[in-house]
Amino acid sequence: MLGKIIINNIIINFKRYGRPTNGKNKVFGQSLYSVELYDNSFLIDSRVFVKSRKGINFSSDFIDKAFKEYPSVSIESLLESYGLDPNKVGYHRIYELKRKLEDGEKPKEKISADAVEKYSGHPYIKRCTATHFTLKKQFYDEAIIFISYSIDEILGIFEIDGSDLPIRVRNKIKKQLISWNGDSDNMMIECDQEFRCRIQHNRMRALEKLSMMHFGRIRKILPSLSPEQKR
Repeated sequence: MLGKIIINNIIINFKRYGRPTNGKNKVFGQSLYSVELYDNSFLIDSRVFVKSRKGINFSSDFIDKAFKEYPSVSIESLLESYGLDPNKVGYHRIYELKRKLEDGEKPKEKISADAVEKYSGHPYIKRCTATHFTLKKQFYDEAIIFISYSIDEILGIFEIDGSDLPIRVRNKIKKQLISWNGDSDNMMIECDQEFRCRIQHNRMRALEKLSMMHFGRIRKILPSLSPEQKR
């Protein structure tokens, strides 16, 4: 009787604003129109959101937490645990995350616009966009020796901040590093001398830490070795 157009408009408005609050019946409380939303910079500073080309998105850490705990723990409760008022975060943002989680979809956080700009032209990065991050083969050749380190430590050696990348990207890099077979063209990375010196310095410090770790393990097992094994 109402017609498809009216029904679709109701659906769109409900998704955008939540339950109606402007009628005579005030049981639903304060109108969402009167709630002042947090600005984007405040939400980014909270580390619950990250900057994207179209505004802001939930961070990968928050999405992972929500994916594990929802629906037993509501999105609103998770936001409150980070010190945020869900009403000021915005109904539509929360609704979209809930919809994806309820559909069994784990939303993929995009790489922030700041990170894309930051790593544009990085010698070890082949491609960095909002949805794709690819490292050159030389990175894996030089990083394979540090396989026992966390992926964030390994990336740090090459002046890549792991916190700039979604967890899915870091996990993919670690997985590829574990299975790396040395399939490269043995070409040197083209970069300026200052950058090359910084990376070499970082590698030397990481190697020193690695050697101390291995010597520490040897010292621990020495007492249990026979004289012949010690030799």
